[in-house]
Amino acid sequence: MELSLEIWHFWLVACLFLFVLEVFVPGFILGCLAIGALGGMFASWFSPAWEIQLIAASVTATVSFIFIRPFALKRLFNEHDLKTNVDSLIGRRGRVSQRFDPHLRKGRVAIDGDDWMAYTIHSQELAEGHIVEIIQVKSNSLIVKPIESDS
Repeated sequence: MELSLEIWHFWLVACLFLFVLEVFVPGFILGCLAIGALGGMFASWFSPAWEIQLIAASVTATVSFIFIRPFALKRLFNEHDLKTNVDSLIGRRGRVSQRFDPHLRKGRVAIDGDDWMAYTIHSQELAEGHIVEIIQVKSNSLIVKPIESDS
């Protein structure tokens, strides 16, 4: 059995390679070039001339940069929906790991395996094990409020 490679196979490999690299490079730039490689692959089915294939790949990539990339960036990188690092802690609950002094309003809270210095918005003593909600992050400290226990 003989393996015969045609030119569209190379375009397809280029397309797949660019899509894999897109995972490591933000901005959907390599994704647009991969779409351009698809255009070159389709052109290779109709014309063996490399000039036509290259023009088709260039036009397809340009069209994807103009029309698909803005849509993809808007959809994938919406900064209002994406919370990372300490911003993702706001609104979550943690457990008091060191009691809060009612005068200093200072203690420690454990969340996701990390132990944070925290300040409470209320002047009350919070014992170890009490559940608190994180309402703000200031520098390396959490601002928390106590959660009323359900029991």
